[in-house]
Amino acid sequence: MKAIRSLELPVKSLRLPGLDELYTEEIEDRLVNIDDQRLFVVAEALRRGFSPEKINKITKYDLWFLDRFQNIVDMEDALDHGRLDGDTLRRAKEMGFSDAWIAALSGREQKEIKALRESFGIRPAFKMVDTCAAEFEAETPYYYSTYDQENEAAGASRADDGAEKRKVLVLGSGPIRIGQGIEFDYCSVHSVWAFKRLGYETIIINNNPETVSTDFDVADKLYFEPLTAEDVQAVVELEKPWGAVVQFGGQTAIKLAQALTDMGVPILGTSADGVDAAEDRERFDEILNQCGIPGPPAARCSPPSRPWPPPTTWAIPCWCAPPTCWAARAWRSPTTTATSPSSCASSTRWSRSTPSWWTSTSWAARWRWTVSSTGRSCSSPASWSTSSGPASTLATPSRSIPPSTSRTGTSRPS
Repeated sequence: MKAIRSLELPVKSLRLPGLDELYTEEIEDRLVNIDDQRLFVVAEALRRGFSPEKINKITKYDLWFLDRFQNIVDMEDALDHGRLDGDTLRRAKEMGFSDAWIAALSGREQKEIKALRESFGIRPAFKMVDTCAAEFEAETPYYYSTYDQENEAAGASRADDGAEKRKVLVLGSGPIRIGQGIEFDYCSVHSVWAFKRLGYETIIINNNPETVSTDFDVADKLYFEPLTAEDVQAVVELEKPWGAVVQFGGQTAIKLAQALTDMGVPILGTSADGVDAAEDRERFDEILNQCGIPGPPAARCSPPSRPWPPPTTWAIPCWCAPPTCWAARAWRSPTTTATSPSSCASSTRWSRSTPSWWTSTSWAARWRWTVSSTGRSCSSPASWSTSSGPASTLATPSRSIPPSTSRTGTSRPS
């Protein structure tokens, strides 16, 4: 379950949206496919009553692993029926269930689950990775969380004069993506080295074993954890960092800026509010207007679950992107008006939620189409809206790139 969270897919568990809508025969057919969704299909098959032996015959997955899948499915069923005694909650956490997923299954709030498990004394402990294969005692400051009793990561570093060092937390960039190493991991490592030269104790949270930042000798401490608010908070509560750096971890780290602020951890550099002002398209447009800076017109469209009229008044190509995203993940650029709904639907699948733009009960996001920088003004189709209300009640966007500064043939987000 921790591995699923570390992949940064838009899921909390082994339940992939859409699989529950398939017929049982379709699920059996999908078991044959060897693709990146097969783990989720296996879990769904177990929920449909498939025996581990039948799945083993189709997939050749070892029965030992299928039994572990069955344990997870059984725990989901127990939580779904409201069983939240101390023993059940502890076993769920030992299996890697997040507070958010337990809350979703049991119909409670995430903070209520956190308070409940802490009342039972259920808190994560951190173990040192045994880099010596038990041949002799390991001393590498390389930790992972588990729900055991003994915590091996306790203790603070001391300066030469005996004073306790200030701790700086650096968030890594998560699972590997093209360009990640030179663009983000390189920066994370150099920021750690800079803080170490200044005398700070450095802490990295990351979950990618193929990066330099997860070498055990880069930072003073390395926590190999999913980059989610809950998992990061466990480290924060233990280490109590003086400040945190998020700007070198790309969108993975940036999305946690507000959560860290809510935890009481100062963000070193651009504040969480500054990040939001740059990411939120409405707020950023307001800043451009206040500063008199020209930019391409944009509007927010209906969720992909509703039909749209073709944006015939918009230039093609254009970008379909999540409203709060600096990086290019989940961006789509349709080449014709006919492909616009499918482009946004595809983009929606991998988007990350943000409190100001998503609701907990909806899988559809609010999206914006950004016109290509051709200098043309545009009008919003009737089904499009902005945060102020329906498009029909708003004036046509008037801001556009002057011809002298336009970039013909390219598109960029507002």
